[in-house]
Amino acid sequence: MTQQMFDDLIGEPPPSTVDVDRIVRRVRRVRMMQRSALAFIVVALVATGASYFQTGTQSAAPPVAADTRFRLVVDTEKAAEASGARLSEAYDEALQKAAPGFRWREGHPPVISDREAKDLFTVTGSIDYQGRSGLLLLRVEGPYDPGPCKASPAQCAEVRDAVENDAVRSLTCTKDGDCVSRKGPQGQAMTVRHWRFSAEADYTEVRIALPEKRVLILEAHNQVLTKDQLIDVVSDLAEQIK
Repeated sequence: MTQQMFDDLIGEPPPSTVDVDRIVRRVRRVRMMQRSALAFIVVALVATGASYFQTGTQSAAPPVAADTRFRLVVDTEKAAEASGARLSEAYDEALQKAAPGFRWREGHPPVISDREAKDLFTVTGSIDYQGRSGLLLLRVEGPYDPGPCKASPAQCAEVRDAVENDAVRSLTCTKDGDCVSRKGPQGQAMTVRHWRFSAEADYTEVRIALPEKRVLILEAHNQVLTKDQLIDVVSDLAEQIK
């Protein structure tokens, strides 16, 4: 009854100016766009995550190669023998690469045949290669202890400096032989010399600087190997010795 009286007093409500249907449609459209945007974000995140893990797997840094270089240690006789054996092995491998098919006349790679002073390795061996036979001489020279000095302090210092730098000075071309200076694979000093005294006395020598003020020297007699092959061998060895 009360509701009827109230309706009679206020009369008919004015027609609504609000388009309810349009509002509903807009709300539905907004919600649909929100759901579409959310779906897009989810897909993008999943794709990004997959790409991240895939990229992480593919772009992972490759494993660092083991350092196979070796030092020529001469502190003890045992260490010197081990270093000499390793040097002989590396020497044989370098020759196999520079002169494929060569053969040691002794039937096996040479071993250290002599070790003078404190820091000198010598490896001697003859090879047959492409119808030629000749002697190869490999040496490693370096600073050594000249022993007690009885001269004045200045003279003793001069002697020590001369001994310490003797091997390094040998990498400077002189009038001795036909000599050319060049650089090794890592910028080391290198000299290439050639002597020809007669048909029986012909040889080429290549020297290259090593760490610890040492010098590696390779001689080939009777042109059993070319100059370029000798350079390849000493360059290979120089890259392996640290």
